[in-house]
Amino acid sequence: LHERYCPADPTSMLQLVGIMLTFTLIFLVGLRPALADGTAQVEYFEIDGLVSLFRLDEGEGNSLADAVEGRPLGMLKGDVSNQWQSANLMDESSRPVLYFNGRCHVEAPAAGLPGQAKPRTIMGWFSPEVSDPTNGPFGYGRDGCNNAYYTWIEMSELRLDQWCQDEGVPAIGCLEAGKWYHVAYSYDDEDNQNHVYLNGEHISSGTPDAAPNTQVDSTSYIVIGGSPLLAPEETRAPSTVEYFKGWVADFAVYSRALSPAEVQSLYAAYTMEGPLGTSCIALAAHSIPSAVLFYHYPWRCC
Repeated sequence: LHERYCPADPTSMLQLVGIMLTFTLIFLVGLRPALADGTAQVEYFEIDGLVSLFRLDEGEGNSLADAVEGRPLGMLKGDVSNQWQSANLMDESSRPVLYFNGRCHVEAPAAGLPGQAKPRTIMGWFSPEVSDPTNGPFGYGRDGCNNAYYTWIEMSELRLDQWCQDEGVPAIGCLEAGKWYHVAYSYDDEDNQNHVYLNGEHISSGTPDAAPNTQVDSTSYIVIGGSPLLAPEETRAPSTVEYFKGWVADFAVYSRALSPAEVQSLYAAYTMEGPLGTSCIALAAHSIPSAVLFYHYPWRCC
């Protein structure tokens, strides 16, 4: 084997080196970034079941595209001054991100999203501007007990909310102003379990008091930047406590409960390439101290 792959003839050696370099280059160009466990990083569309994706990277205007073909536009409502800002990327470039000033939100029809007790995953990046940004950052449905599936921040703690019941999973405590977080919540109808992910890590599962009964009819909305109580704006006079204050990027909805490996892969891919940037790499913790998990009322910060 040594003679075959390492010929003594210098000319043959150079030819062999050239061939090896060529194949190495082809391999590296085609090689996908991989996680420590060998899982390939993926794009949102490469994982089955994507039904909605708001990148929130338009950079101007009040209309926001859903990247899933055929989905309706989202509209920025309320006080929309100074809403577009930038986040640094890992390659030292930047991308627009949507800033929510505590008086605006995005709404889009929820028709076609997983309703009632169908499986689903919601996920996205957010950064609170203040330690208690009051509400949001995203979800869908409408008002009424068990009619929505969304994230809610209260007293510096993030939780899943279906309304009027115990969702069976802990709040995530001690959110810090100015830090980016990646969160994902999923419902698996096969075992009636909600699942919580923070910065790519599966941190908790639990059984809700009742399976979701999420509404996705013509009176139901995706809301980014607050709670579903904000939509439709024309029929509401919402309190300021319904709004989120901070930044949001890449809100996605899947029509199934993603696996831990899939959530981790998306988190890692967009930590490397997406809306976070160097200042946020250090914030993407890979372990969650038990002190920041809280079960049921009252929640207390660590």
